[in-house]
Amino acid sequence: MGKEIFFEIQNLFGEAKSKFYFKNYKITCIAKDTITLPFYKGSAFRGSFGLNLKRVSCFKELKDDCKTCEFKNTCVYPYIFESTISGELPIIGKVKDIPRPLVIEPPLSPKRFYKAGEEVSSNRNK
Repeated sequence: MGKEIFFEIQNLFGEAKSKFYFKNYKITCIAKDTITLPFYKGSAFRGSFGLNLKRVSCFKELKDDCKTCEFKNTCVYPYIFESTISGELPIIGKVKDIPRPLVIEPPLSPKRFYKAGEEVSSNRNK
């Protein structure tokens, strides 16, 4: 039985590799006012990016919860920030909350205070 599961996982990942696409983008934020960021800036970058993506992509002007929205299957915001699956997959069972298809690598510098006009950018792996 253990060997069967291993081959099933191996086959699943073999197929999945051909369907993965990776893109690297650099996110640069410019402080409008003096700001203080947390030591780990990842949550601030993700939150800011998510809020602004929702602002520009939401047909309902942020009034509806994405889970009940009629556009949830075609909108970019829930795809990136609220990914779910319908049904059941053999590997993960009944799990509904799956890994998100977005990774933001925040700046790791110890700097936390930024004056108006200063830039802070995400890291970008090449």
